[in-house]
Amino acid sequence: MNVLSAHVYGGGFVHGLKMAGANHIGSLETWPPGYVMSDLIGMKRIGKVMSADLFVTNPPCSRFSTMSSHHYSKEAKADLSLFCELTESLTWANQSKAGIIWWENGPAAFTSGRGIIHGAHEFVGAKTTLVLKIDPSWSGNIQLRPRTHVIHFMDKVEVKGLPAATRPQISVRKWIDARLGSVERVPAPDVRYYLEKNAVEQIVAMEGKKCFNSCKPALINEDQAYSYAVLSSRQFAWAQENRWWSVMEYAAAMTYPLDVDYGSLNYPIHKVLPLLSKSVMPAVAKYVYENIVSPLAKNKVLDGPHRPDLDGDIYYVRMLADRKARDIVL
Repeated sequence: MNVLSAHVYGGGFVHGLKMAGANHIGSLETWPPGYVMSDLIGMKRIGKVMSADLFVTNPPCSRFSTMSSHHYSKEAKADLSLFCELTESLTWANQSKAGIIWWENGPAAFTSGRGIIHGAHEFVGAKTTLVLKIDPSWSGNIQLRPRTHVIHFMDKVEVKGLPAATRPQISVRKWIDARLGSVERVPAPDVRYYLEKNAVEQIVAMEGKKCFNSCKPALINEDQAYSYAVLSSRQFAWAQENRWWSVMEYAAAMTYPLDVDYGSLNYPIHKVLPLLSKSVMPAVAKYVYENIVSPLAKNKVLDGPHRPDLDGDIYYVRMLADRKARDIVL
């Protein structure tokens, strides 16, 4: 498929599709801070809409993020016209004549964003829309990072069900070690807030302080089955080693390419994390493309134990990890 993208920022969405064999023809971008990351991983930017088979976008997720959705009114979460980046992207998508339009957003969009999802369905003239709340474990990843993916099909498709996930049967540390191998892991603290040494003591000192949990630094036990989500404002430390994660460990967890010198950005970690987290995880984009988008584009009928909830021509499917198992020692 020929893919046109917009508002994919760090470029993870595009990288995952390229890993799956899709042909990326270019991206329409308007956020210059993201250029350094997308340039580093080789994403092409263009200045005009081109015809495509598939159009993808991940506009800002703040209105449907658990961290920031409280800043938005009910109207802002229900009215497509008030979501300017998504409306702009869908306008470009219509101009591209793409047969499939796919956008990603925060986890709360699955429930509280249905007004916008219905509005988008009508705006692009979709015959079928598939809405997934998917956890990265479906793609073999170790993060607890559910997100909402909305896929509009201009032709009718049939989804009877989706397959169950097989979560990684390996600890977080072993999973990351297997991907990084001998790559150097230099700790990269946010020097504005933390000291480089004694990470555990600093994290323990944060306990009890009033702030949003997703902003607090977190200890990762090397034997636990899942890590928390990589976010723009949260740092992790290995409990056993008493050290902060390196940039390459975050990149591995996000499934960004590991043959790239992120250190060449010469950025402190508090500037690198937003660039890594402001896009779709490449492994998730690859999984959804290979197992859902591509088969449906070929008129295959999808079936599996996860049955959709139907709302007219819109299918809602939850594809979440077993959160009770996140601290299992393997």
